[in-house]
Amino acid sequence: MKNFPTNNTAWMRGHWAITKPGMMALLDSIQFAQHQMQQDSSFDFDDFFTPRESLYIDKYGIAHINIKGALMDQAPKIYEKLGGTDYRTLRSEIAQAQDALGIILRVDSPGGTVAGLEEASAAIANSDVPVAVYVDGMCCSAAYHLASSAKVIAASPSSDVGNIGTVLAWLDDAQFLESMGFETNVITNEGADLKGTFRDSPMTDAQREFLQDETNRIGEEFHDHVLENRPFVDDEVFRAGWYHGVRAGELGLIDATGYYDEVVSAMATAIAAS
Repeated sequence: MKNFPTNNTAWMRGHWAITKPGMMALLDSIQFAQHQMQQDSSFDFDDFFTPRESLYIDKYGIAHINIKGALMDQAPKIYEKLGGTDYRTLRSEIAQAQDALGIILRVDSPGGTVAGLEEASAAIANSDVPVAVYVDGMCCSAAYHLASSAKVIAASPSSDVGNIGTVLAWLDDAQFLESMGFETNVITNEGADLKGTFRDSPMTDAQREFLQDETNRIGEEFHDHVLENRPFVDDEVFRAGWYHGVRAGELGLIDATGYYDEVVSAMATAIAAS
């Protein structure tokens, strides 16, 4: 799980798992689409992006749910049109799929916010119908937290899996602002020294200790969640590396490598035999 600070006291809600180049590419795409709409009245914004596919149930009675892109809680409506996944949508689709005979979560995600993750993982773990995960590209950080809540995890031979841990990025822009003639002064009420976190530059020792403690706590929760669901994983995975194909299986992160149709066929066979 990756963390990105916001300038408010509810900074835990703003933690992201998306790289800076990825975010810039996303913003550039939106700006380009907006420009096209201004130049061409027939341009369809929806056709420019590849939206996340919604829940569907196949002929075997298996529900297919996509977990794509960076994961976010209470995202703007446009977010899933851009290919991302809202935890609340995921929870809603799992609830709808309780009438199905089984659920396959098809995952290709680098992770996402801390906020909303525990609730979505609980929805997977508490499903009344069996849940399998198929990794189709990437299942890292918060996405692996979700995946480890299922009973079975399979992955394509070229997938990357893991990145178990929490990271918090803080940008010290003091020198940049100073070069432009700006000076930041932060006033908080007496005793509320943590209120200035992410506003003070440089960060105080007390603020750094607070952020380190919170990051450690969230990381420990992630560690415990994985061990609770997959007690056989190798300790190597808690270094927060991400592992390719067969290596992910050797470390206990996944149960098998294969292809999506094979996972669907295996679940259909199990359903028919039950």
